[in-house]
Amino acid sequence: MKKHTKTTRRTRKLKISSGAYIAPSFIGVLLFFILPFMVVIYYSLVDNPISGNFVFLENFKNIIANAAFQKQGQHHSQRNCHRRKKKGISHRLLK
Repeated sequence: MKKHTKTTRRTRKLKISSGAYIAPSFIGVLLFFILPFMVVIYYSLVDNPISGNFVFLENFKNIIANAAFQKQGQHHSQRNCHRRKKKGISHRLLK
């Protein structure tokens, strides 16, 4: 019976030491990737970060309806179309 208890203690000690080695990596990923991503999602769904008025997708609707955004999108698509023609890709094949 004592041998089983000894193995359990050793296993527990190994798990704790393994966790201690990998914890800084998890904390770094949390602080530098996951947390900023969640903040960006939050900012995209509120009207103003200070007031915190939740507007859901209204910000995205406003961007899509913006004339400057639409003009840039048209310019970008025409530019890409011109590049495709230079490379010899038929416009009809891409539709």
